[in-house]
Amino acid sequence: MITILPMKDENRKEEILRNYPEKDGLCDVLVMGEKEELLGTAVLCVADKTMRLLDLSVSGQVLTSLDPMGKMVADSLMRAAASYGENHGAERISLEVPELDDFWASKGFAEKDGCRVAPMEHIVHTKKPEK
Repeated sequence: MITILPMKDENRKEEILRNYPEKDGLCDVLVMGEKEELLGTAVLCVADKTMRLLDLSVSGQVLTSLDPMGKMVADSLMRAAASYGENHGAERISLEVPELDDFWASKGFAEKDGCRVAPMEHIVHTKKPEK
């Protein structure tokens, strides 16, 4: 079973987050895995009603040339980060991983100030449809 959860090892998480001086607000590291295999990670912060995806990694792959599995991992991590952000009050998504700019554009994210942005409902659909 594939899981995407916040990193449990607080020391390791703090060590990773120290590499992002631009972070602010509530920051976390999401880990995607299957059994004992690490598939990828996402570094995110939520502040001022914006979920900022600061970094993303796909195990064994280069972000500028992801294979289909790598694209699935990147997409799943982005969606999990968006859900995390929405659960913590974010209304917007800012994807700040320029190596994936073309990938984000293919998902419908607009370019603004050097990153890709969208309202939260572009990814997270929490409202139930009216009958």
